[in-house]
Amino acid sequence: MKKQSKYNIWVNNILYNSFSENAIPFSENEVESIKYYLENTNEFLENYPEILEKFEKLGFIVKSDFNELEYILYRNRIDTLQNKNYHLTINPTLQCNYKCWYCIVEDVGTKYEQRRMNDETVELVKKHIKYMIEVEKIPYLYLDWFGGEPLMYFYEVIYPISKYALELCNANNISFSSHATTNAYYIDNKMIDLFNEIKLTSFQIPIDGNEKKHNLVKNHNGIGHYKQIVESINNIAKKVINAHIIMRINYDKQTLNNATDVIKYIKEENRKKIFVDFQRIWQIDLTKNEEGNNDLLIEIKKRI
Repeated sequence: MKKQSKYNIWVNNILYNSFSENAIPFSENEVESIKYYLENTNEFLENYPEILEKFEKLGFIVKSDFNELEYILYRNRIDTLQNKNYHLTINPTLQCNYKCWYCIVEDVGTKYEQRRMNDETVELVKKHIKYMIEVEKIPYLYLDWFGGEPLMYFYEVIYPISKYALELCNANNISFSSHATTNAYYIDNKMIDLFNEIKLTSFQIPIDGNEKKHNLVKNHNGIGHYKQIVESINNIAKKVINAHIIMRINYDKQTLNNATDVIKYIKEENRKKIFVDFQRIWQIDLTKNEEGNNDLLIEIKKRI
């Protein structure tokens, strides 16, 4: 006996399974028939056994006695207890060169003190990484730099820790990678060269709409740096080996009207290394139509 997966989702004419992460597009005149046979698997098996078998392999149909939720919980326990890949998030500072109005650090009233992770703590982090590699025997180390603006203290914190970690990983035949969430203000050619040296290849960089909108949000005494930031994105894509950039577009109710202006500033040869991630500013209410969609957002995603 078979049954339809409880994780099947229809998005217009596309059948998607959120458990197996498989999707199949159908023509409009096929949708109702597919929905019927998914609900009536005995008829499906009788009339189209080969197709049902393919649906089962893709996860759209499962055995009647298979509890998908219990299996998900089991997989979660296995990944939690047996996966020894180590993801270490490090905040060199809570300080930032910008004061974006929607920042959570700003929202909770954090003081922008001129201070960073001190040298003693840097050495303790190194010691911890050494322990994880040599004692816990992790097979993979992923450093995730966050803040504040982490690159404010690139030379004092990020570079020495990363260089030490990479050398230790190489000596122990352990995979290594690192990522930075940064506003990109401090990036220059010297820093990019060192990104390659320490294998800092992954970046998330926010853009707040077009030049005018971005500079209203991110600026020093009213002076914004939109073109400088976009140029840094291009330079990373061009010069950093195996670069992967998430260009995060933070949007409110006005941003989407001109968010695609950034396209003309991103060089065509760099675009394949950039993933655009739209994120609604968390203090802004959802804008949606009767079907629950933001029509403008959908249109801009298509253009991007």
